[in-house]
Amino acid sequence: MGDRSPERVPPLARRRLRWGPVAGLVVFAYAIWAAIDLVVAGVSRGAFTRLHSLYDSVGVRLVLSVVVVAALFHSLDGLRRMLEELRPGVAAHERVGRAAVAFVTAALAMPAVALVLWPSVQGWLR
Repeated sequence: MGDRSPERVPPLARRRLRWGPVAGLVVFAYAIWAAIDLVVAGVSRGAFTRLHSLYDSVGVRLVLSVVVVAALFHSLDGLRRMLEELRPGVAAHERVGRAAVAFVTAALAMPAVALVLWPSVQGWLR
């Protein structure tokens, strides 16, 4: 029970997924997509209109919901890290800070996702 040498630890227990970089990558990918979107708007208004007609679909709205949740988490996690850097005493409570970030992200993400998905869901209810 006390032997936690790397050979005895299961592979999944050795790795811990860091959600901050994942969320940052999602937000960065969306920023690239938005830049491409603006280029398309400048090149062809018809292509821009066709591209934005896809935004009414549930699939695209689900992807946008993931982007919103990733942006919320990335922002809150960045604030937590900044507080840990500015106040060394806060770093001693890292687990509490991570739990607070997860809780606030979930609390804010639920209504945000509902707002993003509502236009598609509203179409089903008609």
